[in-house]
Amino acid sequence: MTNDIYHAGDDARFAHPVFDREEDRLRPVEGGEPLPYHYIHGRFEEETGVKFSFYIPARENFAGRFYQYLSPFPGPDEELASLEPSGVDDKVAFCLAHGAGFVETNMGSKACSPGRRRRESSRSPAGRRRSCFAAR
Repeated sequence: MTNDIYHAGDDARFAHPVFDREEDRLRPVEGGEPLPYHYIHGRFEEETGVKFSFYIPARENFAGRFYQYLSPFPGPDEELASLEPSGVDDKVAFCLAHGAGFVETNMGSKACSPGRRRRESSRSPAGRRRSCFAAR
C-alpha cells in the first residue's frame, strides 16, 4: 500500500478561478477609522461547488500573511459568516488591522454535499482539501 500525498497544485478542477466580484471597500471599525481593503469573491471554473472570498488590506498595510477561517459548519451555499460581525467578533477587521489578508470558503458546501451520509466539515479531508484551493 502506498501513501500518496495530495498536492493541490496538481488538481485540474481547481486550476481556473473565476472572480465574479472585485472591488475596493472600507471596513467599519468601532471607535476608529474605517479600514480600506480589496474584496474578491469567486468560484472555480469547473463545477466544484467551492466559493471563496478574499479580504486584502491596502498595499501599504499588507505584511504578507493571510488568515483562513475554517467553519465547522459551512454553507448552505456561501460562507459569509465573517461579513457582518463587529467588535471583538470581527475576524476581518482584526486581520486588516494587523496587515493580514482574510480568506473564507464554503468548502464546496451546498449544505455540505447533500446526498452524503455525513457532513464534510473543516475537519474532514475533503473539507480541508477544498479550502486549501482558495488559499493557494
